[in-house]
Amino acid sequence: MQISKDDYIYWRNLPTHDKFVEDMIQILDEAKAYLMVNAGKNPIEDRKLVGVIEELQWLIDWQPTFIEEGEHDDAEGTGV
Repeated sequence: MQISKDDYIYWRNLPTHDKFVEDMIQILDEAKAYLMVNAGKNPIEDRKLVGVIEELQWLIDWQPTFIEEGEHDDAEGTGV
């Protein structure tokens, strides 16, 4: 999905965005702390938790591909 830089900046400045990121960081920190204390007790659960940590970090770090001004997204609505 491509969005305009202005739309992204607007979204980033919403209070709900800040709260979402704050909550994701808290969950990420708790998951890391849990893994540091309990790693090795259940390797399968460890791997699941590592996956959760990786995905939370991806969500926090996500940056969209911006469309150029005047460019249209021909794939919009197609899931591509």
